[in-house]
Amino acid sequence: FNNIPDAKQRLKEARKWEDFINGQLAAGKVYDPDGILSRPTPAPVYAPTLAADYAAMVEQKAATLSEETTALYATFWLHWQNYAAPFGALHTAELTPALCLGYQDYLLKLNLSNKTRNNYVGCLKALCNYYTRPGRARWAVSPAKDIENLPVESEP
Repeated sequence: FNNIPDAKQRLKEARKWEDFINGQLAAGKVYDPDGILSRPTPAPVYAPTLAADYAAMVEQKAATLSEETTALYATFWLHWQNYAAPFGALHTAELTPALCLGYQDYLLKLNLSNKTRNNYVGCLKALCNYYTRPGRARWAVSPAKDIENLPVESEP
């Protein structure tokens, strides 16, 4: 407006722009010279929880599991929930090798035989391996792959 020499013409031009801007604002338009507000918002990423993935795995395998194995999985899950309670609701992708090893350490503190501990760790390995398969992959490599079984006394 400073390049208009006549003060009345400047005021007239300023009011014209003011009316235009107020009309744009009334219509819901927003000044966004960098295009920040007009960028599409990314779609939320589905991040399943470990509990949901566990339930889905057990449901899918239910027809092929014996009652004993189903009970083993249920007891494994109860111990897992007790162990993982301080971490809150874990998303499956958040399960790390350190958490898997920590679960084995947690089981060592319980009054269980090594065979039972190995069975529970086996359930954890089965869960992790289930979600490394194509089509349901949560990891490229199972976070429980490096957990070794505890020594078990051989029966006479």
